[in-house]
Amino acid sequence: MSLLDTHLVNTDHCGYNPRLTRRQKILLPKNKIPRDVFARVAAIANDNGLFTDSAAQQVQSLRCEFCRACVPIRINISKVEISRSEGRTNKRGNALFSSSGLITSPTNSPKYKPVIKEYGDLMTNYLFRRHHTISSRQESAQRIKKSTHALEVRRQNDRQLVGLALMSIGDGRIMLDKIYYNIDDSQHVSLGRYVLLKVIESASENGLSFIYPAPWVKDSHTMDYKKTFPGLETYSFGKWVDFSPENHTNGLSKNQNRKSERIILKELDAQGL
Repeated sequence: MSLLDTHLVNTDHCGYNPRLTRRQKILLPKNKIPRDVFARVAAIANDNGLFTDSAAQQVQSLRCEFCRACVPIRINISKVEISRSEGRTNKRGNALFSSSGLITSPTNSPKYKPVIKEYGDLMTNYLFRRHHTISSRQESAQRIKKSTHALEVRRQNDRQLVGLALMSIGDGRIMLDKIYYNIDDSQHVSLGRYVLLKVIESASENGLSFIYPAPWVKDSHTMDYKKTFPGLETYSFGKWVDFSPENHTNGLSKNQNRKSERIILKELDAQGL
């Protein structure tokens, strides 16, 4: 028997398009599970075109009852070709900042309290200034602790944390939770893109195959930047193919979604999860 139960989420509006109602199926663990176990669950789910939220330990359908605007995407590390623009971003960033590479994300241990506060301050500031969203310290701490890994970007001159990527890693895949950065340090270099390039670089160095970000949504100004990610693929008719923003404007059909859910539950049972 799988460790996941099915629930239905019904909210007044969609986070990507406020004009739409979110009515979405999610799979939740029956009990709390370790973050490394959920990372394995997330890898299976993302491989089959669904989306996962590590902080909430959710496997989410990318199809709502009346909408399929969320398009599953992933970065295939073997297909990544850095453009001239990204090369310039990387060069400028390397002159100003340093990256930690992939490190284990903080846990509940008291020794991590200063780190969690530093991460949380950057996350709260970014969400307020970039998305006009207020996030509590408790919400940030939970997101940090539920991620298995992080990547830090710091200024070289004073070691101030200016960029952060939170993620879960399972079965050779990165489930990218979110990238946060200091808006003020983005004046001379695209800091968000620089952090992503460091994640891609670290994934390659550690032999990881794929990076799964949140889905892409056509005509969403907060999602438009994703269509330029290098090595981008989308899940279409049961397989991953090269992504095209002109051709891939819809997410999974109802039948595809059901098939993916069945595959996920079957694989979880086979692995004893």
